[in-house]
Amino acid sequence: MSSLPVSVRVALWATAAYQGRVDFSRVMALAAPDVPCHGGRLDCLRIWRSMGEQAILVALPRPGDTTTMPRGSAEFVDATTDAGECVYVAGMGAALVPRWGYAGGPGERSQMLTWELHDCEPVPVHRLDSLSLREIDTTLRLELSAAIADLEALHAHPWAGRGLRELADARMGAETGGTLGLPDGLPPRALRSIALASTLATVADLGLEQLPDAPSLAVTAARADRLRRLQAVADTSLADATCVAAMSMAGWRSRIND
Repeated sequence: MSSLPVSVRVALWATAAYQGRVDFSRVMALAAPDVPCHGGRLDCLRIWRSMGEQAILVALPRPGDTTTMPRGSAEFVDATTDAGECVYVAGMGAALVPRWGYAGGPGERSQMLTWELHDCEPVPVHRLDSLSLREIDTTLRLELSAAIADLEALHAHPWAGRGLRELADARMGAETGGTLGLPDGLPPRALRSIALASTLATVADLGLEQLPDAPSLAVTAARADRLRRLQAVADTSLADATCVAAMSMAGWRSRIND
């Protein structure tokens, strides 16, 4: 998942709107400025706020790994793992899953983002309270060190050769205007973890794109496996750090668990 998934941006900008930091009418323009058309059940963001929800959280699951998402029906799990992301409210048990498509006729088509509403189970408070920015940061740095060592053993230097780090920074900068494009006032440690996780996810994506450069099929398979593991850890850490940032904005915790 390259750069910052749209659900990460929507979760943080919608939570900022819940706290009165921005107007609700600007949430989608701030979260996805390059997408001209939005549709689906975006009204749920306002409805959830009127029903007492204070934060929008995010999940970034993948097939076989749904640890970051709320429990729900098979339809919800399939839709969310297919999209690779969703936003949700923990108290009520409801989620919005993004779907990319196009609007308009031939020659006038523009990208469109549609949000599908799904029911899910409420998320236990203890699960959210257990999230720790210190642990997230440690996990990311240990995984980075391990991935570098493993890839070097395969003669695949993740920061050298074609300069994956530079390519990742360039791709993220092009997509975000050189910044993460998130609300002001997020905990600095959460912001650092979000930035590191999104960079590592993008590096993994770029590395997977360059697999044909490997000298043999065995090395290609080993590189792909290692990069997918890096990708999985980065996505899980990104979701967790985003949830902590949203909860901090909402004032759920006077002391972030770090």
